[in-house]
Amino acid sequence: MHLNVKKLLISIAIILIVAVTSLWLVWMRLSARNTAVMRSAEQSLKREIAQQLPPGSDKSRLQEFLKARGMASTVYQPLTKENETVYEGASLIVDANTPEIEGPLFNCQIRLIFMLDNADKLLGYRDKFTCRNPF
Repeated sequence: MHLNVKKLLISIAIILIVAVTSLWLVWMRLSARNTAVMRSAEQSLKREIAQQLPPGSDKSRLQEFLKARGMASTVYQPLTKENETVYEGASLIVDANTPEIEGPLFNCQIRLIFMLDNADKLLGYRDKFTCRNPF
């Protein structure tokens, strides 16, 4: 009887190890695929911005670009002198988010911060991913 219990416990341990390892491998594969989807979306968006919004573009062109892509945006103005150094001399910030990008594991958005000068001309931008937990 004691030998049967020991065999049962070893079998359960092996099953648990196989299950946890399998889940970990699935998670890693989905995570890699998710990263590839997000990188592709980011590269595509960066190409579009480089082609359609070169430095010096005016605010109306920026707003048209965002509207055409369904991006919600908020304009922050005027910036204080302390923030101008953080935002590379910008006097106006346009904060925008892409619609959700669906990945196999996470749904993400790309947050874009566009920096404009006193003449409402584009100085540059920054981007950052924000993702929701799949659970």
